[in-house]
Amino acid sequence: MYEEEFTEENQREREAKRLAIAIRKKKMRRRRLIFRAFLSFILIFVVFEIVVHSPIFDVKSIEIKGNTKVEDASIVKAGKIKKGDNLYSIDEEDVKTNISKLLYVKSAKVNKEYPSGLNIKIVERKKEGYIKTGEKYALIDREGVVLDISDKPVQLTSIEGIGDIKVTKGDNLSDMKSKKLKLALEILSTSVSEKLFFKRIVITKDQVQLYALDKLYVSGKSDNVLKALKSGDLAKAIYRVYEEGIESGQIKVGKGKSFILSP
Repeated sequence: MYEEEFTEENQREREAKRLAIAIRKKKMRRRRLIFRAFLSFILIFVVFEIVVHSPIFDVKSIEIKGNTKVEDASIVKAGKIKKGDNLYSIDEEDVKTNISKLLYVKSAKVNKEYPSGLNIKIVERKKEGYIKTGEKYALIDREGVVLDISDKPVQLTSIEGIGDIKVTKGDNLSDMKSKKLKLALEILSTSVSEKLFFKRIVITKDQVQLYALDKLYVSGKSDNVLKALKSGDLAKAIYRVYEEGIESGQIKVGKGKSFILSP
């Protein structure tokens, strides 16, 4: 009886020892795996740093397209980039934001071309009209951004009837609260989209006059004229008048597609 108890006790001890050894081995395996994972991470990190900072990824070419007003050097300077910069260290959004601050830049698109190229595509603002400011003339794009101040009027759309507005180069007229000015800018922008050129845009209290030629003009309530312009119906009416060789008269715009030509 005593021997049986002793044998059972020995078996329990041996089982306990085997279990303890198994647990220790499991912990050691886990530690080895963690250590190997850590070493792998360090190795990958070191290799990545070496590759990323390799001269292979230094910017060797900066290609700029779409710019005619703004020089390449001004774009590169504004973008805070230069040849020799590491391509991985360049943030395209930052470069785009910085370049877009240039007055004549409407938008910019920046793309990396690995391993060592940077491509920049520019869309520039164009002078489309002007308003009188004091004794000078503010030349603006279709969105109302003042691109330049001129001493004399130029062959652009003259915006009239909005009063004498004081502006400087770089101002945006669309930020102003004048309803007449906002209407004039909307007409200017829409006419550019429709490929229509008006010599003058004249805004009165509730009427609009758009001069296609010196003596040929469109007139009507602002809502009717703007609607006809946006729909393309006004452009069709004007082109029909051109085709008939008519160079003077008034095209009255009513509701819907109502157009009346009178001497």
